[in-house]
Amino acid sequence: MTKRMRKVATVAALSAALGGCNARALVYGPEPQLWQPSVEMSGLGNGRVVVEKLPEGCGVECLDHWGKGIALRLTPVPDDRSTFVGWAGACSGTGICELMPDQFWMTATARFADRSSVGTTVVASRINPSGAWGLAVTGDGDALVGGADTDFLSRFDARGARVFRLDARGASARAVAFDPEGNAIAVGIARRPGGDAAEVAWLGQVGDASSAFIAKITSSGRVLWSHTFPASVLASFDAVAVDPAGDAYVAGGFQGRMTIGDVTFEEPTGTGLLARFRPDGSLVWARAYVGAGVRMASIALTPTGDVVAATGRLASEQRPVGAAVVSFSKRGEERWSWHSDPVELDLDAITPLAGGDVVVGGKIRGPVHLAGRHWPPLGRFWEDAIVVRLAPPGVERWAQRFGGPGRDRVTHLGGDGHGGLIATGAFTGPMRFGDQVLESEAYRVEEPGGSTPPPDGFVMSIGPEGEQRWAERFGHAGDDTVWAASVDTRGTLRLLLEHLDVREQVHDTGKTIWGEHEYALLARSYPFR
Repeated sequence: MTKRMRKVATVAALSAALGGCNARALVYGPEPQLWQPSVEMSGLGNGRVVVEKLPEGCGVECLDHWGKGIALRLTPVPDDRSTFVGWAGACSGTGICELMPDQFWMTATARFADRSSVGTTVVASRINPSGAWGLAVTGDGDALVGGADTDFLSRFDARGARVFRLDARGASARAVAFDPEGNAIAVGIARRPGGDAAEVAWLGQVGDASSAFIAKITSSGRVLWSHTFPASVLASFDAVAVDPAGDAYVAGGFQGRMTIGDVTFEEPTGTGLLARFRPDGSLVWARAYVGAGVRMASIALTPTGDVVAATGRLASEQRPVGAAVVSFSKRGEERWSWHSDPVELDLDAITPLAGGDVVVGGKIRGPVHLAGRHWPPLGRFWEDAIVVRLAPPGVERWAQRFGGPGRDRVTHLGGDGHGGLIATGAFTGPMRFGDQVLESEAYRVEEPGGSTPPPDGFVMSIGPEGEQRWAERFGHAGDDTVWAASVDTRGTLRLLLEHLDVREQVHDTGKTIWGEHEYALLARSYPFR
């Protein structure tokens, strides 16, 4: 059962247990402030926190000075059906926390997980601190993770140990894939590094604006080749798929003027882009998808040998331009296309099914008519997650809309190896999925003009006919997103998770606020059958 965040105690309530020491005023600025630290529990599990006074504390007579006075030791104790997964707020890590007086204004949150969750964790690895968005997994469980800057590209073995890390300052690998020989294909966006950072020589020439790139890297981390494609305003490659011959098909978008090979495109308001590259990096063809304000956000290869891609809006586009799914031959000839109503719809995920059908997913805002049904908004103000199955030549087989009063979206779709689908994403409010209701840790009902609560990540299982099987939430205090997932031949699902904690520090001149990102590669076993 999902549990809301639960307050355990403030230091005033704990003072009797600590020998009668009441909270005293700490000097901050011109006026004394009364700081009372609080301890909270979060997560789907249960437990308690034991609070003890450190013997080396100097006593209540020192409480009017920063960095002195009583120090507290916080020990998390999970119950028999839960496990402690870590701290947030004033404490960090996964062990005992020692809380000093200058941290008393902060909240220490102990996170407990329910051992009876849908999945079972096999491997958990903390990975790139500077970014992680793209994921590809071999049949044996090796994982390729695309990130940014010093964590541009990393490879991990099935046990979660890092094999290599590749640096590319100013570049972000938006998507990654393995070719038939085990090499990595990475695509994304590159900018000239700021400050004293030097451009990465192997990446190629980066223009004054952002540039799209594609690179091929060996299993040991050696760059075989790379190409960059500048645009006058912006350009990026956002998705990649590789066929059995090793050819790479990329999807992205650009705005302004852009040249790829011998072809020059120009679109002032921006449009989508598709291209095919041979194993040696040479360009086979490139096509601009003429649709103002959109980009090609996702791409896949069908079992019948065609290329399918779906659109999302460019970051600068605010109009409800709708979305499209386009099928091409490997020669770049259009087979069929599907277009939605002119609504705010972004399809960031696509996966093929046997027989040539495709399933797309993303986020939608406002009402829409899909698969013979009118779908009203599930929340009052923000976006819902959406999944749609299409059959050639663009026939809507079924659609599912998930959401609540917050912002919800699908970030990735893939097969589970047994004919079903795996979807990942993020949500900010109660989201009904079949008989389950997922509730984000920091949810609160939004009112007009109110702030959006931090999201939690999710992974869900969907049958080929849209059956809602099971779902699981990931998250605690802070922002959490499951960016991607992939199943290996053993049936183990690897998840790419992002967590953002907002930190605050009070000092004499005011308060400093910053975010701390943490990314994890999680291998879990799920009941796919």
